[in-house]
Amino acid sequence: MTCGMAGAWSSREAEAGLTVLFALAWIGGTILGMLLRILPFMVWLHRFRNRAH
Repeated sequence: MTCGMAGAWSSREAEAGLTVLFALAWIGGTILGMLLRILPFMVWLHRFRNRAH
Protein backbone atom coordinates (compact mmCIF):
# COMPACT_ATOMS: atom_id res chain seq x y z
CA MET A 1 0.00 0.00 0.00
CA THR A 2 1.16 3.48 -0.64
CA CYS A 3 -1.14 5.33 1.74
CA GLY A 4 -0.10 6.67 5.13
CA MET A 5 -1.69 3.78 7.04
CA ALA A 6 0.30 1.10 5.21
CA GLY A 7 1.92 -0.01 8.46
CA ALA A 8 -1.47 -0.64 10.09
CA TRP A 9 -2.59 -2.97 7.29
CA SER A 10 0.66 -4.80 6.62
CA SER A 11 0.62 -7.14 9.61
CA ARG A 12 -0.26 -10.80 9.21
CA GLU A 13 -2.83 -10.57 12.01
CA ALA A 14 -4.77 -7.91 10.12
CA GLU A 15 -4.62 -9.91 6.90
CA ALA A 16 -5.80 -13.03 8.71
CA GLY A 17 -8.62 -11.09 10.35
CA LEU A 18 -9.74 -9.62 7.03
CA THR A 19 -9.61 -13.07 5.45
CA VAL A 20 -11.82 -14.52 8.19
CA LEU A 21 -14.19 -11.56 7.91
CA PHE A 22 -14.45 -12.04 4.15
CA ALA A 23 -15.08 -15.78 4.56
CA LEU A 24 -17.82 -15.18 7.14
CA ALA A 25 -19.44 -12.54 4.92
CA TRP A 26 -19.33 -14.93 1.96
CA ILE A 27 -20.89 -17.77 3.96
CA GLY A 28 -23.51 -15.44 5.47
CA GLY A 29 -24.41 -14.10 2.05
CA THR A 30 -24.77 -17.61 0.70
CA ILE A 31 -27.07 -18.61 3.57
CA LEU A 32 -29.19 -15.47 3.14
CA GLY A 33 -29.41 -16.10 -0.60
CA MET A 34 -30.68 -19.63 0.02
CA LEU A 35 -33.20 -18.43 2.59
CA LEU A 36 -34.56 -15.85 0.16
CA ARG A 37 -35.39 -18.69 -2.21
CA ILE A 38 -36.71 -21.16 0.39
CA LEU A 39 -38.76 -18.93 2.71
CA PRO A 40 -41.32 -17.72 0.13
CA PHE A 41 -42.00 -21.34 -0.79
CA MET A 42 -42.47 -22.26 2.88
CA VAL A 43 -44.85 -19.32 3.39
CA TRP A 44 -46.80 -20.35 0.26
CA LEU A 45 -47.08 -23.93 1.55
CA HIS A 46 -48.28 -22.71 4.95
CA ARG A 47 -50.94 -20.41 3.49
CA PHE A 48 -52.38 -22.88 0.98
CA ARG A 49 -51.98 -26.14 2.88
CA ASN A 50 -55.74 -26.38 3.60
CA ARG A 51 -56.71 -25.95 -0.08
CA ALA A 52 -54.83 -29.02 -1.27
CA HIS A 53 -56.73 -32.26 -0.80
